[in-house]
Amino acid sequence: MISDLDGFSLAFVSMTNELNAAILVSAVKESGKFNWVYSLGTRYSTNIQVGAGDHKIDLLDLLGVNSLSPSPYTLTQEFYVSTVMLAIISNETVSYVSSEPGLASPPSQLKGWYISL
Repeated sequence: MISDLDGFSLAFVSMTNELNAAILVSAVKESGKFNWVYSLGTRYSTNIQVGAGDHKIDLLDLLGVNSLSPSPYTLTQEFYVSTVMLAIISNETVSYVSSEPGLASPPSQLKGWYISL
């Protein structure tokens, strides 16, 4: 990886050291055009605290970063695109309580959490 990657993308390096980590790379070119769109991602699974009551999931800690600010390399036209997907898989009922920052409300507020149930 390039030395000036910066931002949240630095999480890729630490995540690849996790057990059962995977690196996802794609490159797409629209037919007849010269522009390529590249994406890079990593993924791994881990266990979280179990038991009754609410549980805090510290995503920054799981990713090994201090911030989710995007890398300058994630600029696409006028937007920076950095996405974190968190999937909670459980045989118990799981419900959303709150998050920091709060839920995003596109198109007026693009930063925040999108909850897909």
